[in-house]
Amino acid sequence: MVDNRFLHPYYVLNVALVLAYVGLRAKRLDPHELSKEDMFGITREAQIYFCLFLMMATRTLSAPTLDAYLSSAFMFLRVAIVVLLWHMDKQLVAVFLALWTMIYAVCPQPRYKLPKSIVTLNNVTYNDRIARNKHKTIYVLWCHATWSARCSQLAPVLASLAKAYDHPRVRFARVDVSKYPTLADTLSVSVSPASKQLPTVICYKQGQEVARIPVMDQRGNLPKQWSRGFKAAHVAEALNLNTHFITAKQWEQEAQQRLRQSDKKTN
Repeated sequence: MVDNRFLHPYYVLNVALVLAYVGLRAKRLDPHELSKEDMFGITREAQIYFCLFLMMATRTLSAPTLDAYLSSAFMFLRVAIVVLLWHMDKQLVAVFLALWTMIYAVCPQPRYKLPKSIVTLNNVTYNDRIARNKHKTIYVLWCHATWSARCSQLAPVLASLAKAYDHPRVRFARVDVSKYPTLADTLSVSVSPASKQLPTVICYKQGQEVARIPVMDQRGNLPKQWSRGFKAAHVAEALNLNTHFITAKQWEQEAQQRLRQSDKKTN
């Protein structure tokens, strides 16, 4: 079943414009110089389509979420269509650019709706629930910014992790660090427009930070594995969530055992 967010006008209108180009190309547009063949007998138009296919195929392998892939796919399609139209009908270039600009201004890419199990924190509740929490609890904190398209596109990763590691002692939370600059400084997360640290995911064990991603190198550059992708499996491995999940289950078993022993003494 198709997720409702993929029926949003952002996706529908982008697909409609791509189909409009296909229709125009089939019935009206003359390729002109794009029909010229190279030494291998391949037209320039075919070369552009082949480059488009390669870029989209490569992005398929690296995109961490479908949201991120579709955003890149639409960008590649826009560039390819504009280049093709430039050689066929320059007036249509202006029309398509105007329509795409209007789509992005009026219908931006929809945000993924996170499950209720992922709590939203602020600078006060962060201290209460995480920083001062010495109980036997694992917390995974997602530091994001509402203006960051990358954070929005990667939100399904957080939802996937929350579902995979669902346990009373493993909790997931998020905080919009762009709203709380002091907290962003405390967490050492840059919220500048050019920041490579958004989103940042931090794992806490009994209130103490034990892992985070991404970890910037000494030059402030993003490690190669995070520049290529931000998939749920990679995040889980970097934060060592499997080990923490086992620890959480052991804590719960110990707590249940103590509770049973207490009940026996009471009876």
